[in-house]
Amino acid sequence: LPLDEEGGDIGSIVLGNETLPVPNRDPQTIVVMGDTGCRMGPSHGGLYQSCYNPSLWPFARVSESVMHSGPDLIVHTGDYIYREGPCLEGIAGCEDSPYYDSNRTSPSYRAENFDVWHADWFEPARFVNKAAPLVFIRGNHEECRRAGIGYFRYLHQGPQTNCTDSPFTIATQPWVVDFESFQIGVTDTSTAPKEDQTSEIKALAAQLDVLGDYFSKPALLGTHYPTYGWGASDDDITGTNNGTIEIEISMQLVANATKSGEVPSSIDLLLAAHIHLAEVTSFVGGERPPQLVVANSGTQLIAMSDPPSEIAGLEVEKTIAVYQYGYVLVTKESGGKGWSMDFKDQMGRTLESCSLEKKNVSCA
Repeated sequence: LPLDEEGGDIGSIVLGNETLPVPNRDPQTIVVMGDTGCRMGPSHGGLYQSCYNPSLWPFARVSESVMHSGPDLIVHTGDYIYREGPCLEGIAGCEDSPYYDSNRTSPSYRAENFDVWHADWFEPARFVNKAAPLVFIRGNHEECRRAGIGYFRYLHQGPQTNCTDSPFTIATQPWVVDFESFQIGVTDTSTAPKEDQTSEIKALAAQLDVLGDYFSKPALLGTHYPTYGWGASDDDITGTNNGTIEIEISMQLVANATKSGEVPSSIDLLLAAHIHLAEVTSFVGGERPPQLVVANSGTQLIAMSDPPSEIAGLEVEKTIAVYQYGYVLVTKESGGKGWSMDFKDQMGRTLESCSLEKKNVSCA
């Protein structure tokens, strides 16, 4: 944390004419948000959000609400850039929007550029950037073939500036923010391993084991891909497959390869994104950490589906899902006995409230 010349906490950070938020040694309130960019491109059924309509792409409104909530810390769970192709002719909501194209053979190919980062992140996130220090988690939209160059230039936590997807490099190793009464660990899961990628699975599992052994306080673990998340497919943009659940298994493969065959027990809560909704899921037995997914902060939401009864071999004890744009405010309970989780809409109004104590989730 920043120190003054005498080794004490500094009172402010000023950059140019901007006064920036100062890190808190023991944050009490944490905003979790994720999947914020405006979707443009031919993937997922050719979905094009109306980037100019704040009701249809409300990230700037979510960002301002986050600022007004006055958090001590913000965790962004990844996927900042979604403008991956030119707006189609006749769609007024994104006409002339900046874009990049990950397909180098496309007739409309355009390399990753600052205009895209400004439109999808820096301009709408100006409120977030003034609100509190941020923990940035890399999403799959920040792979090197996509928006990874900008991620390493603007958001990466380390000194490395060359984009890499390999879990064997220094730039993609896990890291921990150590606060007075809790810890937040982060792993780079931007490139999710497939079932046949045994070396990558083992490398990520070893990272989880290292984090599990390192944690000595109540711990939150941030990844982009959820370990125990659920929801409808992104490709089901019309909702015609309502009730069809997709459960992302890449991180389950990693968890299965750890020393215990599960997420380390020293972790109290898993933070992730990728599935475009907000949800929390806990499990019978109280040993597996609950999964909080926050991926509803701007990018087009998924269709509704019925919740699963079990995930990865364990019965679901409690799960709630929110299909509205917003974020989650996580607050330390008095006495340090647990956390509260308030699911907020884009205006900052509470939609659902839950509490977490000893890996057990209860909701009002």
